[in-house]
Amino acid sequence: MKFARTVGLIGVACVLLAGGRVALNQTNLCLSEGRNVVVREYQVAALRYATAYKMTLAPEVPPSVTEAALEAHINANPDCCVFGKVGFSEYEPPPLEAKLTGQASKIVSLSTGTISGSRQTGYTYVFMNNCGDIYERMK
Repeated sequence: MKFARTVGLIGVACVLLAGGRVALNQTNLCLSEGRNVVVREYQVAALRYATAYKMTLAPEVPPSVTEAALEAHINANPDCCVFGKVGFSEYEPPPLEAKLTGQASKIVSLSTGTISGSRQTGYTYVFMNNCGDIYERMK
């Protein structure tokens, strides 16, 4: 009886810890830095990643990759990078393991321009963790 109760309590504790970790991934709290990350920081990180890998974006990102230039680009083109998933073009979600562990808990949709022959806008997606570190599928 005592053994079954102990095992049951350990099981409940494990479930609560796992559920708490998944819930934490849905916040903007970066534990390693001890602060909340604002949405603009995720957008700037995604643009910096896109320019480093020379992704085709519309409107084009300025060649100067300074923080101020990226902020100005976002202010001038608010639809260029949206926090969250929009559109359906070439969307391939990250593996479930990456979502659950928090490696790819955030997504920024970057506009690639209008899809030829339609009125829809295409998007490319950048996944990152709560601290704004980019999740790369090919690691």
